[in-house]
Amino acid sequence: MRVFHLLTEGYAGPFPLKDLTRGRMDEVARFIHNALFLSHDMRRDVVVRVTLMEGPWAPLTLSIRGSEVRGLHPDERSIGGFIRKAMERFVEGEKLPPGVDVERGVDLPEGTVLDEGGERRAPRTSYFYVGGPRGFPVEPPGERISLGGRVYTASQTVAIVNYLLDVGLWRID
Repeated sequence: MRVFHLLTEGYAGPFPLKDLTRGRMDEVARFIHNALFLSHDMRRDVVVRVTLMEGPWAPLTLSIRGSEVRGLHPDERSIGGFIRKAMERFVEGEKLPPGVDVERGVDLPEGTVLDEGGERRAPRTSYFYVGGPRGFPVEPPGERISLGGRVYTASQTVAIVNYLLDVGLWRID
């Protein structure tokens, strides 16, 4: 099971679907898309976690299990609406969609921190931390590895890691 955990200053609160760039929900939507979606299917072996550190409901952590989620579509606006609805249901105490969990706070298990300043080598764990547009708002625990000399967006990073694991260039025992 692969876990991709985005730690971002994204906005945990009501946000407009017409402008996902406010609160950087556009980056969150792209991250979820690249972590979970294949061309004609969903990755069943992936859990996506997003911790949002700004806004009235922050900190808030959203988890989506690819093996169980239903009703999630691959476009940014649909993913944004899905996130907003899940957060609103959580705050209002309503039932969440299948495959979705929302919790207050930040839970940071030991993992692999994808950081441009890290070592260039394969990871030892399948739990990956990725920072938002301004880096990590909280310091995640774990070994730091790098994807190389370039700095990628969070959504690009998760796509690269999925590829490296898919084709076997990275193997995790």
